[in-house]
Amino acid sequence: MGVTCIVVRDTLTIDGELIEDTVDGFARDVYGNAWYFGEIAQNFEQGLLSNLDGSCMAGKAGAKARIGVIVTY
Repeated sequence: MGVTCIVVRDTLTIDGELIEDTVDGFARDVYGNAWYFGEIAQNFEQGLLSNLDGSCMAGKAGAKARIGVIVTY
């Protein structure tokens, strides 16, 4: 869509086993709103990549960017 995004990697592990590894795209507009542009979601079972369910990218297959929430700790 021509928007430069900040990429955030997020992983989920249970008892040390990788379950999900995602790469999410975010951008801010001139008003300070955080926009979510989608993610590549890699889902694992028993240490092996099982699927990409949940993956979506704004501008592809009808997906649209939406206002997102960025949580900082």
